[in-house]
Amino acid sequence: LVNPAFTDQVVSFTSRGITEATQGKPDLSAPGNTILSAGMGTGNKGLNDSGTSMAAPHVAGLAALVVEAHKGWSAERVKAALMNTATQDVYAGPGQTGPIEGPERVGAGRVVADAAVTQQVLAFNADNRGAVGVSFGEVEVVRSASVHKTVKVENLSDSWARYKVGYQ
Repeated sequence: LVNPAFTDQVVSFTSRGITEATQGKPDLSAPGNTILSAGMGTGNKGLNDSGTSMAAPHVAGLAALVVEAHKGWSAERVKAALMNTATQDVYAGPGQTGPIEGPERVGAGRVVADAAVTQQVLAFNADNRGAVGVSFGEVEVVRSASVHKTVKVENLSDSWARYKVGYQ
């Protein structure tokens, strides 16, 4: 990072929202603001850029680490490990200032590499195979509403796991 204060700050022009299939996007976030990378055609010079083009390689590299640690895992399990452990908050301002951004802007949160690689308990969207994330999409509420989703939890370890879940 050219400016480490941007590690947990959402880029102002990031995409967000509900897809046509009423799934929340993005699924997760990764550092993508002022990333210095190899500059194509520049010899030995770098390129300082921001956006998905800089964040995507972080996620691809992390997914490769998860695959290496868990040979034979499906793409859905790898995605679940990435999303289930993306617990780092992402902020509106640099240096972890300003409001914490919500899931419609940053997905599950910023990726946490060591947690994703060591994760043994995975949660999936049981109603939409491959989606992993649980999104209620657009819900029009006139007086009251009740919406339900089923979450499948898979414990791949040899020990018990206990979680308390919620959303603040």
